[in-house]
Amino acid sequence: MYSVRIFCFVVLIACCSVLNSQEIKINSNTSTTAASSGWYPWYEIHADPENRNNIIVCGARWVAKDNAQYGFVYFSSDGGKNWHSTLEDKHSTWVSEESCAFGVHGVAYYVADASKVDEAGNLHHDLGTTYVYSSQDGGRTWKEPIKTGWTDYSSSVVDTSPGPNQNRLYVSFNNLETFYHSLGDQKALDSLPKGGNTVGLISYKDGDAKVDGPVFNSDMAASNYRGSYPAPSFVLKDGTLLTFFSSHLNLDPKDREKREFLIASIRSNPDRTALENPVNVVTDTPKPDESEKCGFGLTSAGAYDPVKDIIYFAYPLGDEKSCHLMLISSTDGGKTWKPAQRIHLPDENSDSTYESPALAVNKEGVLGLMWTDGRTGCWNFAASTSGDRYFNVSKRLNDCSSPAKDVQAITDAYLWSVLFQPSPKNADGENRVAIRNMKNADWRNNHAIAVTPDGVFHPVWIDAGDGRGEIRTAAVTVTSVQQLAATQISGLTPVSNKVAVLYGGTQHYDDKSGTLTLAVTFRNNSGSAVKAPFKLEAMSVDSDYLNVEVANAANHAIGGGAVWDVTSSVPGGVLAPGATSQPYTLTFHTTPKDHFTLGDVLSLNTKLYARP
Repeated sequence: MYSVRIFCFVVLIACCSVLNSQEIKINSNTSTTAASSGWYPWYEIHADPENRNNIIVCGARWVAKDNAQYGFVYFSSDGGKNWHSTLEDKHSTWVSEESCAFGVHGVAYYVADASKVDEAGNLHHDLGTTYVYSSQDGGRTWKEPIKTGWTDYSSSVVDTSPGPNQNRLYVSFNNLETFYHSLGDQKALDSLPKGGNTVGLISYKDGDAKVDGPVFNSDMAASNYRGSYPAPSFVLKDGTLLTFFSSHLNLDPKDREKREFLIASIRSNPDRTALENPVNVVTDTPKPDESEKCGFGLTSAGAYDPVKDIIYFAYPLGDEKSCHLMLISSTDGGKTWKPAQRIHLPDENSDSTYESPALAVNKEGVLGLMWTDGRTGCWNFAASTSGDRYFNVSKRLNDCSSPAKDVQAITDAYLWSVLFQPSPKNADGENRVAIRNMKNADWRNNHAIAVTPDGVFHPVWIDAGDGRGEIRTAAVTVTSVQQLAATQISGLTPVSNKVAVLYGGTQHYDDKSGTLTLAVTFRNNSGSAVKAPFKLEAMSVDSDYLNVEVANAANHAIGGGAVWDVTSSVPGGVLAPGATSQPYTLTFHTTPKDHFTLGDVLSLNTKLYARP
């Protein structure tokens, strides 16, 4: 394998290795909310595991004219190209805690919690109601919901395996006390274990008269968890349920500020009648704070590969100088976790920030990763075809070329009026009014990447759009180098150890068009002739200065996996021993990077193939 490097237009030839290359294509980029603009603080996306056309997005939408938050479900029957509103929950002026999930045979569920809002505008979740909706046609239509107690920060998953629990919905939630209080069940409240919070688990199957549960772990409360906010949840290969949850532990009962923030996981037993003790996944993390660019808060970047039986979790972690993304995994169902590793992103720089990360894995074991850069509001997508920490150069999902200061621009769609009333007991109390700018702010983007049965990733994110606010989705395909090049090099043999790739006499960068060209020649250093066809494969394409894409590949690929048919550079189709070909021009489209470091204008790793 050869590496062609241009630095200040000097070409160097060297042999090197490639970590992980693939091509990411954004095949569609669509607004789900053309008719329902606004601020969407809470959202997630799910795909029908049997029908690649059925996708749902659910969550909460802020409606400015009502100064209210309502629940919603948007449905697509064509793989995310077109969207329709199929459900809106207006049971109160504060509907939140939404989650949704797909089963099989067209079954889908949607969970929404309606808080009790008093005349002063105060929220009373402990008097609220959870509504569980079901659909039998993939989310196109929904049945009248059943009711249960308040399921704070709900996280939903459906068992799709054959058996008596197929299409049973499982909902994990925070705070059993709020759940039982909203039901008015004083006996259950009195019997709850004293101490910290616990994760609760209820279940429901379409046709049941009521929900089952909740199930919880009595010992968890004694561990002093303060908050147990679950997301996401998975049904594992052995039949157990696993959910991640965010929390913190009080390290000193006398000092409430002395806390350890963490991400933990909790499993059920195989028959889902009990929850095991939690296992810490990430500890010693910074306190979540608006000024902390690497504080993960209530993050939800988990994924499960049922084929390899691997659970993944990604999270941002910072030091005094920079922010990084970390990846941790478990191969024993979440009982133990391997040491965290820093995710490798070739275009990472010291100014990068990583907020609202999301993770998913497709049927080929490819990991898809999404995050937003808090400086600019840019949403990015990257992938790892090897299912490990090595991800390729990221692709932007949204138009975020405007300066970072524009992220703070004031738009009516994102204005949130918040009014606070004094306690009736406080005669000197004051009314407080605040108008907050919530542009591009999300409270939760749990399950922000869906994967359809064909292996296509469908990330979802919030965007300013035309200034009115929207949710957008895209169809993203990830193709490995081997898949991209397979047809072009079929039947050919690598000859890079026999034929050298040399500088062909010209190199040029056109600043106006952003076109970069490089001429190369091929010299046969072996003692035998090499015969056509000749194909040059790009194993990876990178630059420290520019965003670079191959422009003249025979297979129309733009990155690693691009193949040039260079046969025309060898008249007669035979490269004799010691002979050198005519020059062949490699062409690249480029655009400027936001940031660059001193290094290569072009770094191109290649393999040359010819007839056996």
